Amino acid sequence: MHQTDQILNNALNAFKQTTGIPADVIAEEVPMPAGYADAEIRLGDMQPLIAEVKKTLRPTNLGAVLAHMKRFNRPGILITEYMTPQMAEKLKEMDIPFLDVAGNAYLKAANTFVYITGRKQPKELTTQGQNRAFRAAGLKVIFTLLTLKGQLKAPTREIAYNAGVANGTVGNVLKDLERLGFVYRSKTKGIVIENRGKMIDNWVEAYPRELRPQLKAQRFQILHTDW
Repeated sequence: MHQTDQILNNALNAFKQTTGIPADVIAEEVPMPAGYADAEIRLGDMQPLIAEVKKTLRPTNLGAVLAHMKRFNRPGILITEYMTPQMAEKLKEMDIPFLDVAGNAYLKAANTFVYITGRKQPKELTTQGQNRAFRAAGLKVIFTLLTLKGQLKAPTREIAYNAGVANGTVGNVLKDLERLGFVYRSKTKGIVIENRGKMIDNWVEAYPRELRPQLKAQRFQILHTDW
């Protein structure tokens, strides 16, 4: 199954389970005057909606996604794997309908109002991200970003050097952290941390299991005691 189809079907199933409202795909790859839309769907007795399906939705690509939807000149809805509470609130304020695979949703129509947020990311998605972000090398990258001044705007090579990992590891870890909703990347601000507290909690939980066993115990002796 194509990734877009999988996200779409999983999100519609989650919506049906959490709300009891019917959700169906009318058509996929719908031809529009300005290109093709991913799908046309119907939720309950609402009018059909043009669905824009994105694997990851973050502040850096939100503007482009909304501009693309606007070109269709039809009522639309955003569908993604996971909507962070911050992004959900932002879209609600903008009155942009959305669904995600976790069952989070926002809809507002004449006889329908749905706003569900805070549902946790599906376990299989969290596990995918944690395969790298919260393994030993990923923990080193996170520690570097959180503790060394200037690393949020530093090039990948510098972050890798300070963390003691390969250059490619930094990119992979950042992608996973973005998917998990912990960071996003900005052209002007560099790496922006969104859920700092939760990321630290996850780091603390993973450290004794993933990184601590790899660290070698060492002894140090003070040569001068007059400090």
